[in-house]
Amino acid sequence: MIPNNLRYFGYYYPVDIQNEPPTTHYLSEIDALGNSNITYVPYLDVNLPLTVSMLAWAQTNGYKVILEVNRVFELLTVSPSEIYTDWETRWFTAWGNVQAYSGVIYAFYFDEPMLHGYSVNHWRTITQRIKTDTGARVMITEAFTLVDATPQAYYDFVDDLGIDWYFAHGVDNAEMHRLYEVMESKATAGQRFWVIPETYMQTMDLAWYGDYLPAAFDFYMRLATYHPRIVGVLNFLYGRVPPGTYYGARDIFDAQSPGYIPALKQKHLDAGAAIIARDAPQDTNYGILAPVSVSASHSYSAAFSPDKAFLLLLTDGWCSDRAPVAGTPEWISADFGSVRQIKSIYLLVDQFPTGATQHAVKLGLLPGEMMTAKRFAQSTKSGDILNIIFEQPVPARYLSVETALSPSWVAWKLIAVSGV
Repeated sequence: MIPNNLRYFGYYYPVDIQNEPPTTHYLSEIDALGNSNITYVPYLDVNLPLTVSMLAWAQTNGYKVILEVNRVFELLTVSPSEIYTDWETRWFTAWGNVQAYSGVIYAFYFDEPMLHGYSVNHWRTITQRIKTDTGARVMITEAFTLVDATPQAYYDFVDDLGIDWYFAHGVDNAEMHRLYEVMESKATAGQRFWVIPETYMQTMDLAWYGDYLPAAFDFYMRLATYHPRIVGVLNFLYGRVPPGTYYGARDIFDAQSPGYIPALKQKHLDAGAAIIARDAPQDTNYGILAPVSVSASHSYSAAFSPDKAFLLLLTDGWCSDRAPVAGTPEWISADFGSVRQIKSIYLLVDQFPTGATQHAVKLGLLPGEMMTAKRFAQSTKSGDILNIIFEQPVPARYLSVETALSPSWVAWKLIAVSGV
């Protein structure tokens, strides 16, 4: 029986991961199975064209995307992972690269964040930043060994959760049920849950895997029946992990492969087809807003014109040709062309020397009716980040940032406004 609460079915790693970075995806092969409506996509700054091509494919073919962003925030070649100190800059660059496909992004995904070394405070800051800027969901899979130890605050800005524990579920596993109950007791804000069935072999041992994998899949269907907050099945995995260490569904479903398991393939086909025929929950995503016009009090040169501050390419940004004087602030303003629902404002300081500054960020429906959203009065330096995160979106068409005090010419490396 396929539980009625399930709404999504898809696969991890629909890419050629015998190469690093991957160079090929298999989304068309998966689509031909007729059993999927969501797919994992890795964000690859070392092969961005592949990431973009997968997002474009999903957009064209009506799939939702779970976009894995571990590589944006952490160096994965060490253990535990090293969290980048410039993660906010890296994040805005990544979001700028994929925001055109925001409509297909179901969630930004992290694999085993606690195991990878994210502290509670750092993790909450990162996940709140993502949710604020995009309006998309944040999804994690956590190692089963850490579920009990994970503090409740870890889930404050997480929307979807799963547990990975492989090769332990040929029969009903009471411990796996308990772990989902523990996670559900900590995730008290209506979060959704996922199951992660193992769909791979470490060797072509059909004598064992041929019996185990179909039984394990049946276990996960029962698990989803017992836990109605489970909404999706994300099977691990489709491709291969180098150098042929894991053989995924691409081998298991191929009748010409020595790892062919027809019973498992049929279970996937039947379950996925039933699940994707159901209506999926609807979510609204935020995006970074592009102004239709930008102006400023002064500009140092055309190379530092005010529109440069709103480009997500982290170029030179905008720079005035003077510091503010008493009663005459330096300012930069933007018109978004129509009323938008503003969710957050991100300001990247470009200033030398370090010193006391005073900034007022204003929003308005009309140019002559600007209301102050927030004032900043503090010591700042180049590279500092000033954030405004609204609990509820604020309607506005116009934005201005006025600087009344600065030890240097006024400049912003980046101004990013998210909303709908």
